[in-house]
This record gives sequence, structure tokens and C-alpha cells, in this order.
Amino acid sequence: IHGCDLSLHESGSDAGMHCRIVGNKNPSVKSETAFFLARAFARTQPTAINKKLLKLLVTTLIKTLNEPDPTVRDASAEALGTLLKLMGDKSVGPFLVEVDALKMAKIKECQEKAEIKVKVVGVKKERPATAPASKTSVAAASSAGNVASGASSRSGSTEPKPGSRPATAGSKKQVTKRAAGGGGAGGGAPLAKSASSAKVQTTEREMSLEEVQAKAEELLPADVLAGLIDSNWKNRLAACENVLQIIGDFDVKQSGVSQVLVRTISARKPGLKEMNFQVLKHKLDIIRIVAETYPLTTTTIDLVVNEVTEKLADIKNGSTAADVLTAFAEATKLEHIVGRVLTFAFEQKSPKVQSEALNWVSKAILEFGFQIQPKLLLDDVRKAVQSTNPTVRSAAIGLLGTMSMYMGSTLMMFFESEKPALKSQIQTEMDKNAGEKPPKPVRGVKKTAASASSAAGSGYADDDAGDDDEPQEQINLADMLPRVDIASQITESLLKEMSDKDWKTRNEGLNKLQTIISEARLIKPTIGDLAPALALRLVDSNAKIAQTAMSICEQLANAMGSSCKSHVRTLFPGFLHALGDNKSAVRSAALNCINSFGEKGGYKEFFESEMIADALKTGSPALKSELWGWLAERLPQMPPKSIPKEELTSMVPHLYAHICDRNVDVRKNANEAVLGIMIHLGFENMVKALDKQKPASKKDIQAALDKARPNLPVKPLPKGKQQAPIEEPAKKTVRGGGAQKNAATKGGAAGAADKTGGSSRKKDE
Repeated sequence: IHGCDLSLHESGSDAGMHCRIVGNKNPSVKSETAFFLARAFARTQPTAINKKLLKLLVTTLIKTLNEPDPTVRDASAEALGTLLKLMGDKSVGPFLVEVDALKMAKIKECQEKAEIKVKVVGVKKERPATAPASKTSVAAASSAGNVASGASSRSGSTEPKPGSRPATAGSKKQVTKRAAGGGGAGGGAPLAKSASSAKVQTTEREMSLEEVQAKAEELLPADVLAGLIDSNWKNRLAACENVLQIIGDFDVKQSGVSQVLVRTISARKPGLKEMNFQVLKHKLDIIRIVAETYPLTTTTIDLVVNEVTEKLADIKNGSTAADVLTAFAEATKLEHIVGRVLTFAFEQKSPKVQSEALNWVSKAILEFGFQIQPKLLLDDVRKAVQSTNPTVRSAAIGLLGTMSMYMGSTLMMFFESEKPALKSQIQTEMDKNAGEKPPKPVRGVKKTAASASSAAGSGYADDDAGDDDEPQEQINLADMLPRVDIASQITESLLKEMSDKDWKTRNEGLNKLQTIISEARLIKPTIGDLAPALALRLVDSNAKIAQTAMSICEQLANAMGSSCKSHVRTLFPGFLHALGDNKSAVRSAALNCINSFGEKGGYKEFFESEMIADALKTGSPALKSELWGWLAERLPQMPPKSIPKEELTSMVPHLYAHICDRNVDVRKNANEAVLGIMIHLGFENMVKALDKQKPASKKDIQAALDKARPNLPVKPLPKGKQQAPIEEPAKKTVRGGGAQKNAATKGGAAGAADKTGGSSRKKDE
């Protein structure tokens, strides 16, 4: 033992060899080897133990944990406890699912007592984006900023300033870039592209009425300003027409020009409360053109957006008002405009304003894409679907139909408490768009180089400049919905109730858990020790308890969304166990559960730690048949390189064995799964693995491989190696006798050319 410890200090430990020694018949050898492994774990870096070795260690120690000798059991518990402390519950926990509660308590006790003797070295991480900026860059930026701020304060500039940036925007990079550019407006570090933050909103100082009046007199002729407030509508109309003619002639870089023009039109009486529909249309057109031509900020928009929203109910100018709101959204941010529009609309008592506002939002989502926080819409849509006015209800249901194209069936869970008739209407509207892809955004996609440069020159901070070449990230909108943290409700008393000896008490605990999840609807992945407790119930001896646990797991997947993948390693072995159940209802529940986790969180986590390979190795014929059937269906749908090849390679020997299995269903489904595995591994790799098989079974396996090979998807050629187009040969015409004589006279002249060019023509043909 002393010699082993010395070798451990000097050169480390051969864990595989010691696992074989633990299998010795002598209890004393078993116990001392287990104690040695415990000491070795305390002096080992976690990175030295890979998944395959971890599995070997844990499974070996679990066997000795069940030995009749108490010393061997204690030594095994100590080794497992130390390993658990070293590697963590997330890595070791999935292998301890089948350990009973008393032995698990002993392992936990040893885990608390264990001491790791080495300093654990973590994986080197990149410097976070929120790291403080270096002193030199801060100094440079501050000096440049002081110069700029001093100049602006002396001149009293009203040009917009960028809104407060998030802490994650990459301060060091941003400061350095601004310092190099002399404190210019453009060139900031780009924000992460998401539906909630496509742009950084810009603001500016709100000018007083006197300042607006003074600057308006500089921009517009005196007769036009007088005409805008004239009591005669014809004079107001003429003044608006004059403004429309000169609206594009102002300098884009001139500070405050957009605020001056918009407020001159909207704030000078009668403003947007204009009674004549022709004059009102011209005024709305002027504001729209300003939004499309000049840099516009949320400060200016907030001054007029309510009045424009009110005009949505105007019979003659409603569509013009909608165009103005769209221009506002394109100039700034759709989410901001939608928030202001809906807030104002639902503060009004006019059903017409509410319904038209909802219709505009629905159209804007289709044009811009879903660049809105779902929570922002859901609160107002809930009010709208409960409205007594049928027009408002219809508009709200239409908006839900549009939202369902982006969010899918997740949206329906927010309306489960509504009346059945209303739920039916909502579901019908959603079914119209079921499976339909949302249209490609046509607005707010990217600014042209000209508009970006003009914005930079005018001093408006546009943080999307320079991002033109970056692809827009796909966003899982279901993950943006508000989620509830139920960790505080997963109490120790509930977990004890779920693991009680009496099956009725266990059932009551599971029912309570179902209620907690259904009331929360959408939950965060932080569920404490619930996953290991549920894993034990998945393999419960009572079939009813196991089936209830299965339905809870499916409920968890739907409630968590993509975050459910963090619990796959703990729960998936239980799903596989249920696939081998005698009752078809339990097997179908297990398949539904596996599919729910795969659809929400992806299938990559299923192919880890050889969980599937182990199930195929030791499972019942029912399990093998169901699992091969599931793999045959799902593997062709999974993207190439999305699954570790090592995992699939570990499944190949079992595939070949089951192709020749005695059970008809196992044979049939294994043959069908060949194509899915071949898509990911390739035909050549699968043929190489055939060398290890017995000669008697090679013939059947080779036949299965040859049968699947023609169905492999065709790989496209690389871009640089595209096949050249094949030229069609020239059609040969048979000449008559006269033509031949005429051709003979020309033959001498053309003979030389024919001889030199004949070979090249033949090559071309």
C-alpha cells in the first residue's frame, strides 16, 4: 500500500488497472484498493478523468458497494464520495440513479467529509466582455470625450446622444475604438443581435418652444410658417404643399433638424388636431418623410406618437398614420414604438383605435420580423381578447395568429384559463398558420452604406454600423418568455413524500409537483434536487407511479423549453428503462417524453456517456426493438456532425449483433436503423467495423449495408469544384449532290484550316 501511495505521488495512478483489482475475490484486496482509489481521487485533477473512465470507475465501485463485507462497502462509499466531490453531481449523478436511498446517504456523507488535496485547475476562460477597460484606453477616451463634450457645451448642440449601453457591450474594445477615432459617433462595439435589442436607441435634448420657433424661422420661409397656423384651411393646405416641396433640401448633418420640422408641424396650432382631412394627410406625410430622410430619435417620436396613434381611427387618414408609425419603427426600434402605441391605445376608450393599433402591430411583425419581447404584447393582447367589442377581439385573435408563426404552440398555454369558445377561436386562428414559415423581414433589416455614413456624419450614434456582414442570429422566441423559478417550491418535505415507502404517498407528492408546474406554465431550469428524485420514480416498481413520473418529465420539457437539455443525463436512463416495459402505454409515454426533450432541447445530450449503447447491450428485446425503431426514425433528421461519432461507433457492434437477432422485431428495426447510422458515420467506416464480426453473420450484415447504401443523401460538390456545363455537339447536316460539288471547290482553300483546327474541334465535341 505504501509503495502504491509513493507511486501515486510520483507518477499518478492507473485507474483502469485498479478497477480490475477491485474485482478480486479477496475482500481485503477489494477494500484496500477502494481506499487507495479514494486517496488517488483526492490528488487528481478533474480533467484527468474522461467520461469513459468515469463510467468505468463508478460502475465498478457500485458493484463493490453491494458486497456483503462491511469494510468493502465503506471503502467503496468513501471512494464514490470523494469522486463525487471532485467531479460534481452533474458528472457523477447520472450513474448513481439506481443506488438506493440508504447507500446514497452514505455516499453523500463521505462526500462532505472528503478533502481534495490538490488545487483544482479550471478551464482557462476568455476575458469577459464586462471586464474593466485598461487605464490607457480609458485615459485616451476620457480626453477625447472631454474635448467633444466641451465643444458641444459651448455650442449648445441639440444633436442626439447614444442611450446608456448595456454592461455587456464590451467596454474595453469600445473605448479603444472611440479614442482612435477621435471620439466620433460611429465605431462603437456592436451589441449582440437579438429580437429585443436590434439597435441602441438614440436620444437628444428636448428643445423649448422658443428654440423650435427660432430654428424653424431659419429653415422655412416666413409665409410658410404663417400659412401653417392660418385660419383658412386652403392657406394651411398651400403651406403644407410648399413644405413637401422643400422637405428634402435640408442638410442631413444639421443638428436638430428632424425635431424642429416634426414639432413645427405637430405643435403649431391646430397641429395634428387638424379638422380638414386633406391638410391632415399632408402633415402626416411630412412627418413620415422626415422620419425616412433625417436621423430621428425617440425623444422626438415620443412627442408625437400618441397623436399619430389616435389618427389610426381616422377613416380617411388611418392608413397614412399607420405608414408614419412604420417609418418611426424603421428609424428607431420596433419594440419601442409598439410599446408606446399599445399603451396609448388601451388607455383610450375608443375600440376603433384599439383594433387598428392591434392590426398595425400584426402587420409590422410580418414586415420587421419578431423584434419584440413577447411579454410586451401578451399583457395587452390578453386585455384585447377579453374585450366586449367584437372588432377588438377579432384584431387581437388575428395578432395571435401572426405571433404563432414565430412562437408556435407555446403561445396557447397563456390562454388556457379563457372560456372554451374563445380558446376555440384562438386555436382556429393559430391552426391557419400551423407549419407555415414566417416571411422574410423587408423592413429594418440593414441600412445602406449611404444612410449609415450620413448618420455618422450627423453625430447620431448608430451601433449597428459595421455589422452589415454579420449574419442575423436565429432566436428562440419561446426562451424569451417570462419564466418562473420553482426551486423554492421543491422543498425537502415534497422530495421525501415522493420517495416514501407507501405508493399512495409517493403518488400524492407527484400530483403536488404536477400542480406546481402547471400553475407556473413556463419555468426556469433551476429545480434543485428534483431531477434525481424524478429519475428514481421513473424506475419505480409501481407502474402507475412510473407513468405519472413520465408525464411530469414531459411536462417539464414543455415548461422549460430548450433549457431542459441540462437534465437529460439524469433523466434519460429512466426513459430508456421505460422503453423496455411490458405495457405498451408505458413504452409510448417514454417515447413521447424522449421526443419532447429532443424537440425542445435537441438530441445531442442523448448521445453522451454511452447511455444508448449500454441500453442496447443490457436491455430487454422490447427495449431494443423500441430504441432501434426510434433511432431509425430520428437519426436521418439530425444534422450531420451534431452527434459525437464516438457514441455512434460504440453502438455499431450492437447494431450488427441485432441485425442477426432471434427476435423478429429487433431484427426488423435494427435493419431499418442502418441508414440513419450510415448517414453520420459513412459506408466505409461501417464496413471496417464489419471485420470484427463472426464469418457466419457477415453475410447478413453486408447485405443490410448494401441495401441502405443507395439511400444515402447525395453530398453537394464544393463550390470550387462545380462541374462545368456540358456543351451540346453541333448538329450534322447531310448535303445534297450539288452542295457537295460546291463544297469541293472550297475544300482546297479551307483544307489547311481544317487540318489545323480538326483536332481541337474533335476535343471540343
